[in-house]
Amino acid sequence: MPGPAFKAMSVEEYLRSEENSPIKREYVAGFVYPLHAQVGVTRGHSMIAMNIAATLHPQARKQGGRLHLSDMRLRIEEQNTFY
Repeated sequence: MPGPAFKAMSVEEYLRSEENSPIKREYVAGFVYPLHAQVGVTRGHSMIAMNIAATLHPQARKQGGRLHLSDMRLRIEEQNTFY
């Protein structure tokens, strides 16, 4: 059985539909892909992520960068992509 047919979508359509999406998705070069990520994390995963962030945060700030742990949409305009 073939997989679902993907329909091309504009960035504006993606952003509008993202507000009401019940699942996390990525937008890559005009197409939307559902993410099948596990909901929630383990305590160990949470501690590892926090330790990495605490280590990287000072250097990121010095260089004018920002650090986010999760649930942040990242746009790469040159690739017409959102992760």
